[in-house]
Amino acid sequence: MDQGPPSSLVTWSVPQCPFSIECSARVLDEIRLSVLDAFFSLPRGGAEIGGLLLGSYSPGRLSVLGYRPLECEHAFGPSFTLSERDYARLRELLAASQAHPGEPQPVGWYHSHTRSEIFLSDVDREIHDRFFAQPWQVALVLKPHAFQPTRAGFFFRDPEGHIYAERSYQELLLTALPLPPEPPPRPAAPPASDPPQPRLAVPRTPPVAASSEPSVAARPASLAPPIGAPLAPPVAGLHRPPPPAATSLTTPPTASSPAPPIAASPTPLSGAPIAPPIAGLHRPPAPPIVASPIAASPAPPA
Repeated sequence: MDQGPPSSLVTWSVPQCPFSIECSARVLDEIRLSVLDAFFSLPRGGAEIGGLLLGSYSPGRLSVLGYRPLECEHAFGPSFTLSERDYARLRELLAASQAHPGEPQPVGWYHSHTRSEIFLSDVDREIHDRFFAQPWQVALVLKPHAFQPTRAGFFFRDPEGHIYAERSYQELLLTALPLPPEPPPRPAAPPASDPPQPRLAVPRTPPVAASSEPSVAARPASLAPPIGAPLAPPVAGLHRPPPPAATSLTTPPTASSPAPPIAASPTPLSGAPIAPPIAGLHRPPAPPIVASPIAASPAPPA
């Protein structure tokens, strides 16, 4: 058995088989993946699946170039045991594949064994003899594993028409195909140059005639002289009124204007709280009271 790159063919041949089998490596890998998906779909063995093998036959060589899965309803459990509905689907699948002579034709069928080894059971022999009776049509049985490569084997009719169903003459080990190499990066396209933009004609501003008045930029920022500079002499003919005299809010009494009388403030009672002074209010102290002697008036004559 020779297995090449994904686009090549896997060749299987034994002396007991009257023809060699060439199978697409991509087809085998896709069937292997579908078998593994069904194997892990259920605990303790998963489900078994099957379908058609499509290709062509010429004397001495059988080519497997495609496949078509058969939807099984698993009416009798997870094994690939067909019900009447499944047999009806299989007949429809065969009729649809044989309707186009120029396309790959059914050259056999495949199915998986998840709870038994690679062989053809009595049920498998019945399906093969009933639907794949041509002497060159084959059966492919696959055995998936959780931690090992999937095993597979072909079954065929010898020149006398007998099928050795106990085991396959030669098993295949189906491993995952390597990933295709990444295509080389495309060379970066040169940056697109922007088309030249038309230059707009900007009208020129006519020059301004010189003026004797100094410009605003030439004027001093402030008319006030700097601190410490001597004051300029007064200009002749310019009269500046003197500044008003500063007045005080509290003017002491003069001789011409007598001080207003100060009303005697009542003496607070003993033990009464003294009012706090009002902020900002200044009260001058009261002048001392001088007791003037009263002259004794003469007694009236008797």
